[in-house]
Parts: sequence; structure tokens; C-alpha cells
Amino acid sequence: MHTSNEERSWFECEKCAYLTKREYNLKRHIMTRHKSGLGFRCDKCDFTAKHKHTMKHHKLMKHTSDEEALWLQCKQCSYKTRLKHSLRRHMTMHKSDEETKWFDCFNCEYRTRRKGNLRRHMLVKHTALEAVQWFTCDMCQYQCKIKDDLKKHTKLQHSDVTVKIKEDIEWLKCDKCDFKAKQRYKMEYHKLIKHTFNEELLWLQCEQCSYKTKRKESLKRHILGVHKSDEEGNWFYCFNCEYRTLKKGNLRRHMLVKHTTPEAVQWFACDKCHYQCKIKYDLYKHAKLRHSDGKIEEHIEWFKCDKCDYKARQRCRLRQHEWFKHTPIDEAAWFQCEQCPYKTKWKYSLKCHVVLHKPDEEAEWFCCFNCEFRTKRKQSLNNHMRLKHTIAEAVQWFACDKCQSKFKTKSHLNRHQKLLHSSEEVQV
Repeated sequence: MHTSNEERSWFECEKCAYLTKREYNLKRHIMTRHKSGLGFRCDKCDFTAKHKHTMKHHKLMKHTSDEEALWLQCKQCSYKTRLKHSLRRHMTMHKSDEETKWFDCFNCEYRTRRKGNLRRHMLVKHTALEAVQWFTCDMCQYQCKIKDDLKKHTKLQHSDVTVKIKEDIEWLKCDKCDFKAKQRYKMEYHKLIKHTFNEELLWLQCEQCSYKTKRKESLKRHILGVHKSDEEGNWFYCFNCEYRTLKKGNLRRHMLVKHTTPEAVQWFACDKCHYQCKIKYDLYKHAKLRHSDGKIEEHIEWFKCDKCDYKARQRCRLRQHEWFKHTPIDEAAWFQCEQCPYKTKWKYSLKCHVVLHKPDEEAEWFCCFNCEFRTKRKQSLNNHMRLKHTIAEAVQWFACDKCQSKFKTKSHLNRHQKLLHSSEEVQV
């Protein structure tokens, strides 16, 4: 029990610099790192694994029905799982900060309840590029520091050109609606948002305002975006321009949209109109909002305000409405312009406003290629192009259902209805 490192015999790998004090660890290392053959094969599908416990996990998750599974239920909320370690991990969410065993980063203020998260953080944030083993996709230019990220990328982006064609992908289907997903966490998120009653939920409340959410990640994002100053934020910076963001996913999106040449982009085109985009989720949102697959008004999934008659197709629009219309002034976190009396409830609106104070020499101008119009806001350029330089056949018209008027933008339609049909419900 008290043998020193000098007295203990070390087990060294002959093919790399790996060193361990246990012979079993060396055998496991050789099997997983230096042997190409996989030891365990599923008798119901083509799945193979190097470890027995991995095969057990696969059979439990893939080939065990809900009726056959032994479900483990959380005693403090409605959460249930098939895996004992998942229940243990979930239970840490119910512990107070004082009771929790935290894993702290020695290089920054990051801390987590999971040791694996700390390892990932150290690799992503504090490991020099020269010391990183990069995992590169052989079908595109994607590369990452974590092997599991490459597997997920291949499954999501190249599933139609790998062994399985897109139709044969094993989709996870919701048992209460038509929703399906490739990833289990997306299915769990869907069930949490769509099919969990409010009284069954463990709500997470912001300590500084009335905001509450079902998701821990949403609460973190809210605190960073609304209650923390710029100096306190963990910013991700673009190396090609002055853009910065608090979310790594936003930076990836920015790089794709702003700094990726059209030739290197995989475009996603709508099969019902001229719309195309660089991000698959944008196409999904476009199809849901613009082409509801022939759904009549009653069958559209609306998000309704519980305080008035407002409804919207997007959850974010409903949140905006609740924030603007039903949040008391004394509870709102106001963002004040330092150069004029302007103030707003939205940080993004303040950013857009501050641009107006920049001198012409410092401002980033968005110029029209068809005329002399220029603007400091990209959205204004988009509106200009739609109104002035788009032929009628290519325009998606927004028609008023109370009269024969039609408009090129939804905001113009809403303004028309508010002014002329204000006694009736405005379209959303």
C-alpha cells in the first residue's frame, strides 16, 4: 500500500510511450490502441466493440425494448434511465454547490461536476496546437481534437455516403408524436420541451430576474448574455475579423457564413422555392415557416402566450413577446447607450444601435451592387434587395387575409393589419 514509485515495477508499452503501474491497464491499452481487430460482435446487427461493457451498453440501448428494460427512476423528479451511471450523474444535479464534488481547472475559473468534462476542457482550452492529436475527416475539411466529435460529425454530415444510406439510418422516434432524431440527447430535449408537464419539471430559476427555464444550458446562456459584463464573459474570437461571441457554436456558424468561400460550402437548397443556405438547420426552419407541407391553419404547431392572444411559430418569438410585453419595467435588465438616451431590453439591439454612432470612416458599410444604396446594417440591405431588386415572380408575398393587399415583408403586413385591421387578430 505504501510502495514508492521507484520500488514499484512499471509496465511499458513497446509501441508508444504509454506507462502504467497495472498490467491490466497495459493489456487494455494495447487492445484499444494497437490492435485493429475488434473482439465483440453484436448478434443482431453489424456493431462491433473492443470492450465487453461497450457491447452490453449497445444491446441495452439498441436492442432492448422499453417494456423489457429495467428503468431506474429519479426520486426527486420525473427523470428515468436504463443506465445506472446515468442516474448517478443525473443525481448530482440535485445536489447543492456545497455538497458537490467539483473538478477545478488550474488554468482558469472553469469547474465541473464531471471529471470527463474537465479532461475535455483541458484538451480544448489549454493544450498547445503542437501537442494535439488532430482527428481529420476524410470526406471534407473538418478536423477536431476529440475522436468522438469526429464520429458524430461523420454520422451527421456524411451518413448518406458511408456504409448506411440516409434511408437506412437508425432514427430515434418519439412515441408521442412524429418527431425523430439521430441523436439521443436531441430526443430527450424534445420530450422535455414538448411532452413534459410543468408540474413534473425541475425548473431552473435565475437569481437576478424572473427568468426560468427547463434546461441548465439555457440558464447559463441567459446569465452570460443578460447579467454579465463583457469583461466577465468567456469570449470566442474570430481570427479574420472583429467578431466575437459567447457561444462556440456561433463562432463556427460565423466562420462558415462569413469566411468560407462558396466553392467550399455544401449548399442546402429548398425544393419548393429559390431559397438556399449554408446551414442545414436554416433550411429546416425555412421549410417549417414558409412551406408547412400543406398544413391548414388548425394543424400548425403554434406557441401561444398564456397572458394574451399572441401566438408564434417560433419559440424565440414567443420569448421576445413575453419579454417586451409582459415583463415589468423594474424587472427588466436594461442596456443603456453611453452616447445618447437610447436604452433597450436586448443586448443585440444595443449593438445595432451603437453602430449608428460610428463615424462613416470607421463603420462597416453594406453596399448594394445594383445601385448606390449603402447601410450600416445587413438586415437593411436584405430588405432593400427584396424590395427594390427582386422580381415579382421570385418574391414570397405576404397576403393579408382581411383584404386583397399583399407585401414583400412580414413586418409591412403586420403594420398594415395593425393600422387597418387593429380590431381583429394580427397575423404572426
